[in-house]
Amino acid sequence: MYDLSLIYLAAGGARIVDFVGVLPPGRVERPLPDPFDEVWVEASGGWLRSKASSNTPVADPRKEPWPCQISIEFRDSSGIRWIRAVAGTLFKG
Repeated sequence: MYDLSLIYLAAGGARIVDFVGVLPPGRVERPLPDPFDEVWVEASGGWLRSKASSNTPVADPRKEPWPCQISIEFRDSSGIRWIRAVAGTLFKG
């Protein structure tokens, strides 16, 4: 994949683009952009999200919904631009 971009879409409509460039082989992990970065703190009764407005503990933070949705755009080796929409649909852009 070439010209790979991760597009983070917040609930309020904010759009943050993280340009990756050429995607190397293998697994690639990138941190979330600052507005979506979360810190979980273990407390009695479960885990608490540090940026949450309510302090209701949860049993497993890995099962909580993300604070954003992600769309992906890239170009393949033949030069065709592709878009993977938030719902998972892949189409030519």
